[in-house]
Amino acid sequence: MPLSLAPEHEARRVEFQGFVDEHVAPFADAFHRAQRTPPELIALLAERGYLGISIPKEFGGAGEDAVTLGLLAAELARGCSSVRSLLTVHTMVALAILRWGTRAQRERWLPELASGRRIGALALSEPGVGSDAKSVTTRIAAQGTDLVIDGEKRWITYGEIADLFLVFGRTEEGPTAVLVERGRPGLRTEPIRDLLGIRASMTASVHLDGCRVEADHVVGRRGLGITQVASVALDLGRYTVAWGCVGILRACVEACVAYTSRREQFGAPLKEHQLVRRMISDMFTDLHASEMLCMEAGRLRDRRDPGALSATAMAKYFASTWIDWGSFEGPVTTAVWMPRILGFFARRGAAKGAPLGTAANSFSHASSPLRPRDRSSTATNSPFRNGSLAPSTVIGAPQRRPAARLLPRQTSTSPRSELIRPRDRRDPSALEVKPPGYWKWRMDHGPGAGVVAVGGSSGFSKS
Repeated sequence: MPLSLAPEHEARRVEFQGFVDEHVAPFADAFHRAQRTPPELIALLAERGYLGISIPKEFGGAGEDAVTLGLLAAELARGCSSVRSLLTVHTMVALAILRWGTRAQRERWLPELASGRRIGALALSEPGVGSDAKSVTTRIAAQGTDLVIDGEKRWITYGEIADLFLVFGRTEEGPTAVLVERGRPGLRTEPIRDLLGIRASMTASVHLDGCRVEADHVVGRRGLGITQVASVALDLGRYTVAWGCVGILRACVEACVAYTSRREQFGAPLKEHQLVRRMISDMFTDLHASEMLCMEAGRLRDRRDPGALSATAMAKYFASTWIDWGSFEGPVTTAVWMPRILGFFARRGAAKGAPLGTAANSFSHASSPLRPRDRSSTATNSPFRNGSLAPSTVIGAPQRRPAARLLPRQTSTSPRSELIRPRDRRDPSALEVKPPGYWKWRMDHGPGAGVVAVGGSSGFSKS
């Protein structure tokens, strides 16, 4: 089912689709094998205005809305997830400067980011710090009018070629964000090769050994680098990742439909088998639901609605945890489609790790409408303030996911079937090993003994 788009959005989507079909998708496998994004493609993205798509026109950007940004992210991810990653991190840095930078910082850096003369990278995660962003250990010490940075950043997307790093470290006041240009003494990058997915994202470790920058490179107030600067950037990143997942899901659905149309089993194409038809129907339903969640998040962002934060988290979580596409492709998935679709697994990883927040983080944001609101501090707690995006106060709080079925129901009467019990939401234990006869004794003598559950037995024999 096609998205219901305004005419101007549909026109841009068709434009993005044509660009990806011509310049990205045919070469995605080559990008993956070479583990790099060609500079010619990056230059073409800049020439088309895609790198500055969300930067206001006064700073040389296209000034497009959030829905258009999402449509571009989806199409780029459909062709190559690594290229979508470039759009994500580059736009995250630009938005952080736009929201929290000084006027001088905006006038200096945003035109260069919009034109592609500089590529931005977010340097937040560290070897021992992921979603717990407030625990960064990189040190930023004041020496006269300068700042000296010491530390290591890891898993920095496009860190291998980035020209401008938004580095998060710790000053006396607390976590602080600082802009560091490539070429500064003490800054060096080390490529990270052979990733599972998004291999062309040119991920790197960034080493800062006594790297000195001027004090006017601080973005936002000192001590508020996480609660203000990082939260704005990460929220934007989650939004583009959610749309990126939609693009990958669409590519997966199209691949599965094509494969099941030509592959025959038992004298008929796979798509004619009832179970496969049901699976494909589920896939289309999940794809459409993901698109609707992302579209709603984009429209809320464009209206500067406070609910955009939760809508983005829900869209990202739902779209990034959908994986039934590979259930019936078997070895063909690995041999043929794996280079194109591995980015999907990496996206699932992004949903659970830095720098865009864990799945628990998604639940934390998505559940915010359920929390009691302090009416006296509504303006402070709102993710939007004075008509513009304001920081989230929650970066990552552990949340318990609903219990999943880990084991099938057991009906055997042998002592072995009594050793392991499936997880029960009402039971704080997960999987417990008990002596033979324990569960039979508990059903006969423990809490609730003699009570028959509505809807049938538990699946274990009482004999």
